Amino acid sequence: MFKNDLLRYPMWIKSFETFIERKTKDPSERLYHLSKFTADGAKDAVSDLLPLDSEEAYVEAKKILASQFGDPFLVSNAYRRKISKWPRILSKDGPGLTRF
Repeated sequence: MFKNDLLRYPMWIKSFETFIERKTKDPSERLYHLSKFTADGAKDAVSDLLPLDSEEAYVEAKKILASQFGDPFLVSNAYRRKISKWPRILSKDGPGLTRF
């Protein structure tokens, strides 16, 4: 389930393409699964396209998700924010460094 987390989008879309898109050729089924595996703003971003049941609607839905959640600039900014909010790692804090 994808819920607007920019840091999780690249892995989520890769999983979606691997497990859904490659195994489902019907645009209606792809849109259904896209709706099923998105929530919150991600689902809202593509909800108007769901009734269209066409390849063009599916392609457009993926473009919208990519532009809102997969843009490299947005993803890198999300990583920068996460790093800047990370608690300070003290010397000899191996587990803290591993989590980082």
